[in-house]
Amino acid sequence: PKPYKYCCTDGPVFEAGEVRW
Repeated sequence: PKPYKYCCTDGPVFEAGEVRW
C-alpha cells in the first residue's frame, strides 16, 4: 500500500498503521 499522511505523526503511515519513512 502507498504511504499517506496521517494525523499527528512525523512520517507517512501505512494502512497497517505502521509508521515508516
